[in-house]
Amino acid sequence: MAAVPKQVIETPTQEPSAPPASPKLGQIFSAEQRNEYNKTLDDSLERVRKVLSVAAGRTLSEAQSEIVNRIRAFEKQALQTRDQDLLAAISLANRADVLARDLQAQFQ
Repeated sequence: MAAVPKQVIETPTQEPSAPPASPKLGQIFSAEQRNEYNKTLDDSLERVRKVLSVAAGRTLSEAQSEIVNRIRAFEKQALQTRDQDLLAAISLANRADVLARDLQAQFQ
């Protein structure tokens, strides 16, 4: 009987690389439009921050605390979205701004 040669099975030492990410479609704005949209976004976020600052110095009801949490969530999402989708970021900042104005009215 002849000796049967052993087979060596090689396993790759690295994981196969992931396929390259496909390019993402985005909005195209003129420099003027981009500046205007960024200013709109910054203005909304500034108003939101001012109201949150006032709220931080107050004792809030449970409902007001919930509103503050929602405002912060919209603010965070707007900041995270800004580079990918400027119009969506503006929409999120506007939602935070509306809630902030309603909260501010409760303080007066």
